[in-house]
Amino acid sequence: QAAATTCYAAVHPRLAGVSGRYLADCNEALPSPAAASRSEAARLWQASEDMICASSSQPDKNI
Repeated sequence: QAAATTCYAAVHPRLAGVSGRYLADCNEALPSPAAASRSEAARLWQASEDMICASSSQPDKNI
């Protein structure tokens, strides 16, 4: 069941040629307000950069 929406989006004829849509439980849905938040995007970007830097400076450690 965990991959149901992903599989549905990949193979269902109703979604042929459709892109850029958010799906939840095999239905089109609105994304969370956090998905459009510039401050959350910046925070996530910074956290990603921090993890990459930590990983590259210590190649023997996993994140």
